[in-house]
Amino acid sequence: MRNWFRRKRESPSVQQTEVGKLRVHSGTVLVGDPSYLPDGVELKDVPLGDHPVVAHLITYPEGGRRVAGVNLKFTSEGGGTLHKIGEVPVDSAKVAVLDASTFEQFWELEGAARLGVIATPQHRHIAGLLKKRFQLESRDVNAFRSELVEPVSEELEAEIVAYLETFPDYAACSFMFFRVESRNTCEQLETALSSHVICEMVLDEPTGANLLAFQSGLGDGTYPVFLRQSQGQSGEVVVEFIGPDQEKVLEAFPLLRY
Repeated sequence: MRNWFRRKRESPSVQQTEVGKLRVHSGTVLVGDPSYLPDGVELKDVPLGDHPVVAHLITYPEGGRRVAGVNLKFTSEGGGTLHKIGEVPVDSAKVAVLDASTFEQFWELEGAARLGVIATPQHRHIAGLLKKRFQLESRDVNAFRSELVEPVSEELEAEIVAYLETFPDYAACSFMFFRVESRNTCEQLETALSSHVICEMVLDEPTGANLLAFQSGLGDGTYPVFLRQSQGQSGEVVVEFIGPDQEKVLEAFPLLRY
């Protein structure tokens, strides 16, 4: 085992790819954790229009794939130096970029759905219990998540929670095993990023108001945000998830490269 940790590892491959265009309506862009966007970084005096978003993707020989950084480009002109303008605190392993007016007008804190979610590695077992007790059908979403097919009323939610609390393994933290989601914007992003490292979401079709979201490098933490100015105007914003310091962590703990 010691020799496995000390073995010489192959270098990862890095690819820069445009993953979408961010529509800027108001001239202000928010960069932050979807769970508390107002606490992120606010970029003012951004040119209006559709601006390309470029992701830096690292693929490791061991099979892992992570977003190392994100560039939001406001001009095709080069030049200028990057300077740090802030930091993004992350507590959900995700970062989103969107126009401030898009957030104000179209970000939904409460959705209209009542979706029953079983989010745990034991989701199939719990789904089986709910089917036997309540005749509820479910569908697998991924290796850690099942969803009930039919909407869950408040009365049924209370019955399910009370039922799960009769099991010692689930009683203390039943919310960790079953919950009802309204399918608000944050919950939709969580689902989209559960199986992808990048996603784009249009929040309003008529205006094209959209956002782009990413899995944040090494997960939770605090990540620097840099600005490059070109001829006195904002030319590019860079969010760095994996830099030299993080690469040292990945080299020291190779399991993170899977």
